Amino acid sequence: SLLYYIKRIGLLYILWSLIYLPFKISDWLLDGNISVSEILIYIKMFFIQGSYGHLWFLPAIIFATSLVYFLHLLIKNPAKIARYAKKLLCV
Repeated sequence: SLLYYIKRIGLLYILWSLIYLPFKISDWLLDGNISVSEILIYIKMFFIQGSYGHLWFLPAIIFATSLVYFLHLLIKNPAKIARYAKKLLCV
């Protein structure tokens, strides 16, 4: 169930990133700023921040869903999960 959900969100993220990729390439070409370092930065940001600014929430959903799932496996009591989550958010 988790893997299926992550695959669906990941597929949406990759699809929309591919749709926006030509715009990013045109930005690089117009700025004369296409280089290996720019491509590597783009790949890094693809996994960390999102390939385009408004797609930031898709990697965040994948990460948060995985985190909650594994916390649920570790801690069977949902009330404890809420307490640990509050502690993590306060740090």
